[in-house]
Amino acid sequence: MLAALSAAVRGGATEYGVAELGIPGVRHFVYKSRAHVQVTAPEYEEPYDDVNERRRLVTLYQILHDNVHARSGQDQPLKLQYIRTERESVMGWVSEFFLMWCFFFAVIVTGSRSRSRSSCTCVCRTGCRKARR
Repeated sequence: MLAALSAAVRGGATEYGVAELGIPGVRHFVYKSRAHVQVTAPEYEEPYDDVNERRRLVTLYQILHDNVHARSGQDQPLKLQYIRTERESVMGWVSEFFLMWCFFFAVIVTGSRSRSRSSCTCVCRTGCRKARR
């Protein structure tokens, strides 16, 4: 099994892009299965293929991580964190089974804040189902 995994990594069979998943509006994500202790994320694509944009992406992931794990001063951990920037909306979702950090195009989350979070949650659920496969 280890030989097969090594061959897949060397052959690039483990790399994929966001578009291949067919989830409209998603720019990037990180999904971690708690049961299998495995992490998956697509390749960095435009606009995150630029080193400065990638740093901004990682910084926002760090902010989400700190917030949901109560490292930002709140009394208890959060299960859901939603951040809206000028360029995108970002959601961190922690459950008993998984952790999901997701970046969305700003266009899919226009309108009221609750509708924006609802759209992001729906996309996250779809992403989680596809990532489990």
